[in-house]
Amino acid sequence: MKVKIGVTFRTDNRGKAHSDYDCVAINSINLLKNDKGDPLFPFTVEAVTLPKGVSGSETPIHDASWTDLDGIDMLYIPGGPFANDTQVATSEESSTDHLKEKDFNRVNPSPTKASDIRKHKEHQFRTQFELKMIGYARQRGIPILAVCAGSWRLLEAYGGKVRTMELNERAVHHNPKNPWSISHAVKLLGGKMLTQLMHKKGVSPSDLAKVNSTHWAVAVTRDHLLESPDSGTTEASRHLEISAVCQDTKTVEAFESLYGTPVLGIQWHPESYLPTMPGLPDTPTDEAYQTAMKSQAIFSFMVWAAYVRQKGVQSVADEVRKEHAAYQHLKTAKGLYTNKDFDNGRTAIKQAEIALRPDTWTPRMKRLHQDLLKLMEAPN
Repeated sequence: MKVKIGVTFRTDNRGKAHSDYDCVAINSINLLKNDKGDPLFPFTVEAVTLPKGVSGSETPIHDASWTDLDGIDMLYIPGGPFANDTQVATSEESSTDHLKEKDFNRVNPSPTKASDIRKHKEHQFRTQFELKMIGYARQRGIPILAVCAGSWRLLEAYGGKVRTMELNERAVHHNPKNPWSISHAVKLLGGKMLTQLMHKKGVSPSDLAKVNSTHWAVAVTRDHLLESPDSGTTEASRHLEISAVCQDTKTVEAFESLYGTPVLGIQWHPESYLPTMPGLPDTPTDEAYQTAMKSQAIFSFMVWAAYVRQKGVQSVADEVRKEHAAYQHLKTAKGLYTNKDFDNGRTAIKQAEIALRPDTWTPRMKRLHQDLLKLMEAPN
């Protein structure tokens, strides 16, 4: 049995960021162990590229559709090197600094160089594809996990925005010359799904002392909600809530769904702490080890959620198939009864009862059964 995780494609590093990092991280989930040292899951986790089958450095031109998520049990939105379309400046003043701040790491909207044209094409495709995938996943009840810049796309899909961090904030979170050199503490907010799933991992029930940080932007908030300061309640705050913040800058580090299928946006890179990945520390006593265990717990929780959803969908599909088979037997019985072949008709009814217990028959089956009773009572 497999749990399939759809990983949206990106062309960074000629597609290797997707194939050699994103998909490797997802497949490494299979190496997670329980307390006894046995595999954590009784099934295999498999990364599936979305759109299915694409690879390399060329941006695939593919309009997202409902069927792209057929057979997918969880949606994973990875990070990326560029700003998303809702990124705004911290300050709303119309100044040169404001414009530079707003356009920080933004893709050139009017590219002329071949490399910029490729980036612009990739950005346009990925933006629209991921937004649609998130929408379809929500409709289908598929769990969603998005990390770093991927969490901005998730927030954007729910109607939220991100802003460029101020310089003093950016110094805590982003080092463009050495992106993996910065780490900081994260405060978990009590009573949230993220806090609970991390504490069930069996590690210290405390905040995260040391998470990696590679981002220059952050979710826009108002009064501790995912709302814009210049507007009223947004769509995002109706569906999402903040579940973790940076200890130093108090900026958002994680948000999650308020109800329904689990949806998580994580600002740091929890996938880098999975087995075989570069962020996993060697020393169990290191502060980073606690962060690694809790980051792994994010993936184990979401994979279990994907498995439960898969079983639920299969259960519903099985019941639909049973109902259809039982209904067909009753239709056969009606034809036989109409032709006065009551012996074979009763056999067909018995087959319907075997296919689906009579106390669970649907209204259309009950109506058809009433028709059969009337045919039995009719005079010869």
